[in-house]
Amino acid sequence: MQNSRFIISYFMILIIQLVLTKYCQFEPFVYICLLPSMILCIPTSKAAWRVMLAAFVTGLLVDGLADGPLGLNAMALVAVAAIRKITLRICIGEEIVERGYSFSYHENGFLKIFMALFVSTAVFFAIYVIADSMGLRTAGFNFMKWVCSTGVSMIFGLFTVNVLSPYKRN
Repeated sequence: MQNSRFIISYFMILIIQLVLTKYCQFEPFVYICLLPSMILCIPTSKAAWRVMLAAFVTGLLVDGLADGPLGLNAMALVAVAAIRKITLRICIGEEIVERGYSFSYHENGFLKIFMALFVSTAVFFAIYVIADSMGLRTAGFNFMKWVCSTGVSMIFGLFTVNVLSPYKRN
């Protein structure tokens, strides 16, 4: 039951991401992205290669269905999936990975979730902005896009974590 709830919520947020990417563009400085928070919420019991595969497919779906540069979200999201367990160990602690605890506010607290989400979102946008500009934009512009996109996506990412959290609601 809990697994099916997560899968349905994951696909609903994926649809929201597609709508945001396709119709709510605040370019050139802000790209709202829920994808790093979605990857962080995948249960820690899943193998790294499965999480990276899910990240690749999710990113490719967003790229392909939202008419974006094919592979841009996928590339940045696979990097987030690759550093996911390291990020969780550093920001939250060893027990989340070794004991299979869930990535939720209830079990870890707001500050730890915020730190892990910030690291993942910052890494995602660092790769995304560099690959998107391909050296054609100035460093100041790229830095501003990284800061603005990371900040705005963090706000939406905190809500995403709350929706995908395995904590049972009454």
